[in-house]
Amino acid sequence: MFSKASRALLGALVLATVPALFLAGCGGDEEVDPYVYGTLDQVTRGAVRSENFLFEIPKPEFLYVEGNTGCVKSGNRIEILVADDLENRVSSWTDSTKIGVQKFFSPYVWLMAKRVRNGTQIAELDSVANPMLPKLKQVNIAEVDGFDIGKLLYNKKKEIDDMKDAEIQTVGTLHYLPDHEAEVDESAKAADATDAAATEAEPAMAWYLKAESSDAMFKIVNVNESLELAFHLLENENLPFVGGVKIGEAYSWKERKASKVSCPVEITWLRYANRYLAP
Repeated sequence: MFSKASRALLGALVLATVPALFLAGCGGDEEVDPYVYGTLDQVTRGAVRSENFLFEIPKPEFLYVEGNTGCVKSGNRIEILVADDLENRVSSWTDSTKIGVQKFFSPYVWLMAKRVRNGTQIAELDSVANPMLPKLKQVNIAEVDGFDIGKLLYNKKKEIDDMKDAEIQTVGTLHYLPDHEAEVDESAKAADATDAAATEAEPAMAWYLKAESSDAMFKIVNVNESLELAFHLLENENLPFVGGVKIGEAYSWKERKASKVSCPVEITWLRYANRYLAP
């Protein structure tokens, strides 16, 4: 039999051991999910916090996806979400899919998908090196002078010359058409080609800006990935072009007469939602 003192000592040891056993048995070393849940708005506007800027959001509705880059409209804002092979992945995401993202702050707030969760199934995604992010620009719309490029018709060379190198704000519509400057070269190649397939080659294409108030047409000559993404956003929602252009030198009379294109232009910015996208 144990003495009274021995029983007291044994009881103390048992009590001291129970908490340690309880913690180990209740997942004391279980990993804590680093992703903090929130809506897209809450995450991008800083309403929820995460030590490592890791968040889980419901599957967003994409306005446009190309390659690894997706554009999402959230209220009156456009947000950018990047994911490895996003263009091919997004079709398999359902309304119940949750996307684990990391928040970045340069050159502006954007998100990179790091994992996809469907119920208990989690798929990790590779990071995207050097993602294509649309470029943004600060524009005070109240201070930008407007000009109707519809006045610069192809047969009014003096008016076009007077506006050469001018940077103006204007309104119009975007069109993806056969490149009028490449048509001569393509037809010459076709005439000389002995291979029948060569004559059926797709024509070179280019982006054009058509004036809102007339048939005046202008070839856009500074198209890059950022601008092309912006053009597709406007196209998808059937929105007009509202933005800045720089007027180039008038084409020769022969080119203008044949193509009805007045001159080349460079896009300096365009408006989409509450953002001003730049080349």
